[in-house]
Amino acid sequence: MTAFLPSNLLALFAARPPIPYLPPLDKLGHQKKPWPYSGIASIVADFEDPEDTPSPTRAETRDEKIERKKCERIKKKKADLEKAAEEWDPHTDGSDAFKTLFVGRLNYDTSEKKMRREMEVYGPVKSIQMVTNSTTGKPRGYCFVEFEHERDMHTAYKHADGKKIDGRRIVVDVERGRTVKNWKPRRLGGGLGGTRNGAPEANIKHSGRVENFDRDRERDERDRGGEYRDRSRRDRGGKYRDRSRRDRERDRGRDRDHDRHDRRRERGEGIHF
Repeated sequence: MTAFLPSNLLALFAARPPIPYLPPLDKLGHQKKPWPYSGIASIVADFEDPEDTPSPTRAETRDEKIERKKCERIKKKKADLEKAAEEWDPHTDGSDAFKTLFVGRLNYDTSEKKMRREMEVYGPVKSIQMVTNSTTGKPRGYCFVEFEHERDMHTAYKHADGKKIDGRRIVVDVERGRTVKNWKPRRLGGGLGGTRNGAPEANIKHSGRVENFDRDRERDERDRGGEYRDRSRRDRGGKYRDRSRRDRERDRGRDRDHDRHDRRRERGEGIHF
């Protein structure tokens, strides 16, 4: 049948060429002799003296590199603080240090005009210095208020601490930079603030001085329209009061009626003379 196939198909059935002949190798690999190895006695004299050999070096690991860079940053920061502390001179200001009051934790939107209006409650104000960032010009959240009389400064120091201005409670203090020896501000490693002590449980979270903390809590409760209570519900009764759903709905209805009545009184409705 293949005789009737065309030439192109007959080429598919053609025999392959024979395997080419290669002369045999002299010797096989396992029959050859190995390389003639010899000792090192002839080249020992060319080696260096073991006493002159440097000690082996070990590469720095990733954790060691991170720790080294951390120590370098700490040392650099400490050196910068020491240099800045030597250059810091608070006596360049021409104001009277014993009439000047430090006001911190200010709202960044508080203006000098607003601060003057709030501080003039305690006495006439001579000048106000709002501290800003020297690079960006943005406020840094504190200022120095100089009064006309020293007694007015003492009055503001006693009563203005914890006062709410533009939604934030301020903290006031005397100007310690010129009145306390060896005083340094917080940016130079000093200060009295307790909001950056370390862990969250170690930081102070309330506004104002520590001795005025209870007074500020009572003031916040009164601002919210409630009564200051220092005891919890468990301390008063030992158990939570079980109130039914009907009692809770009745109390909410009374609160709504009181709020509606207060709004009508503010608008002047329902008042007869």
